[in-house]
Amino acid sequence: MDDPTHDGRCRLCTANDLDGLREEMAEALWESRRDGTLDDRAWAEAGPMWQVIFRDFGATAVDSMLERHRATV
Repeated sequence: MDDPTHDGRCRLCTANDLDGLREEMAEALWESRRDGTLDDRAWAEAGPMWQVIFRDFGATAVDSMLERHRATV
């Protein structure tokens, strides 16, 4: 599948801003579950409590993927 936003390079390998990647993951996780829920609002409007929780989820996800990825590269 052609995806103009993906140039074939590994996002984990090329990330030079891990905090930014963790933030992107937090937002993506939030956005993936908001449709049809009581908290159906954009990431910027999620509120501090939810942003802290989802930033922890995002950091855990990225760190876990990095650990596994580095073991295979």
